Amino acid sequence: MISGFHYIYNEYPSPQRIDRLNVKFTAERPIVWRGERMENFNITHKKDKKELVITLKKPPYYLNYVNEANGSYVRQIPRIELASSLDLQDNFGSIAKRYNEILAAKLPPLSAEVVSNIKEKTPEQKVTAVMQHIYDNYRYLGDWRGSERGYIPFSLSEIEEHGYGDCKDLAILLTAMLKASEIKAQPAWIKRGVFAPTLLIPGIKAPNHAIVRAEVNGKTWWLDPTNPVFTPGRTMSDLQERWVFVADETGQVKQETISAETPDVNQKVVREERFSDGTKAQVELNLELANDPLMQLSKDDQHYGKFSVDKELCSQFAKESQDCEIKRAETAFVMPEHYKMTATLTDLAALQKVSDQYIYHRSSDKLTAIWKMFSAYRREGNLADVFIGDPQTILLETTLRGGNINKQPLHCEIRSPWFDIDMKSEPSKDDSYHYSYKKVEKVRWLTHDEINSGEFKDLIDKSVDCFEKLRLNVQLTKKEPAKKA
Repeated sequence: MISGFHYIYNEYPSPQRIDRLNVKFTAERPIVWRGERMENFNITHKKDKKELVITLKKPPYYLNYVNEANGSYVRQIPRIELASSLDLQDNFGSIAKRYNEILAAKLPPLSAEVVSNIKEKTPEQKVTAVMQHIYDNYRYLGDWRGSERGYIPFSLSEIEEHGYGDCKDLAILLTAMLKASEIKAQPAWIKRGVFAPTLLIPGIKAPNHAIVRAEVNGKTWWLDPTNPVFTPGRTMSDLQERWVFVADETGQVKQETISAETPDVNQKVVREERFSDGTKAQVELNLELANDPLMQLSKDDQHYGKFSVDKELCSQFAKESQDCEIKRAETAFVMPEHYKMTATLTDLAALQKVSDQYIYHRSSDKLTAIWKMFSAYRREGNLADVFIGDPQTILLETTLRGGNINKQPLHCEIRSPWFDIDMKSEPSKDDSYHYSYKKVEKVRWLTHDEINSGEFKDLIDKSVDCFEKLRLNVQLTKKEPAKKA
């Protein structure tokens, strides 16, 4: 189905020095090309542009990264792409035509029955029902026996007969079922992953995944039927902030952009700690999850089992957790708007004993780990960009009981292009102490230049200082048992 060519040549970071380089490409028709970060290379067109040669300008060439921070990626590398055409329709028009031929076929029996059963449902319910049906009845599996299918799916009847399919098979089946349910749906091709490189040439090697574009009550939903979880109306993290090619009913292919999701409240924690003997505290916790953290929890339940995941959660709820019990419902394929759980446990290290005083301090837990990581990034001269996850809002409400805390009210308000942070604390009338914490993560990525900027250093310093102020002297109201002589 593809008459043109598209080739991608990358120089990835490597612990290898290049002293000499001579790469030659030849083709039966003129070669068009686009490059990025190719300043150290000569690119020469020859023989009526049917030959292209790449050499080094000034040997040697060396590009390598070591000891980078967790979640770091080199998003821009020397790369060049060669193709027979720069036109999207030239490269994908024949494929789009074949997809429409497959979609024109009658739905196979099982798929038709599902569509018939949901015809009275709302558009949102129809999409959810079809996604659930594919998850329940089809295995995500590529079948390449007998032929190199490339971009071309099996027929609808073959997919239903097999009971499995890869991304293009499940995407074409989902598209067909949604169209039969009176939902506007179109197949689309995308670069799936943590990030998608800048599009140089809209050729057949640019995407690596097939999904579905659907219009649901005037909103665009980007649907991936290969994923083990589904949140209605939300784009999966590995599809956000990138280009996508969409094929319409006439065989025309257009390029669109998928934006990052908005920073909704994804985590809300209400926590009470009651100090008891020595450094211990009895902890009660109510946790509410949504969107990406909830989807990750469901995937972890599937991969590792609920018992194992609960043990990991308990380790995150306290510095030294004991007698931890979590109550929560089973997770499922379709994510609810909000998911709640409760936990009770004993934290053996809720307080630090210094001389004859007890100290409560949050500077060593997950809330401050991100600032330590960024400080280390700057100190150690890291170079790569850092992925911090989907934009989100985190809320934490904590009440401390069982001790007298003499502390002035605390108020931190930090604003930046990347994070907004608010922390408030104050003693209560019932001898308890309450503090609230809110963090808004506005972006998915932080670049090397951003992390090393003066404004970002100011953000780190203010955030660390805010948590340092939440260092509380606690006088236990329940006295420790007297030591035996």
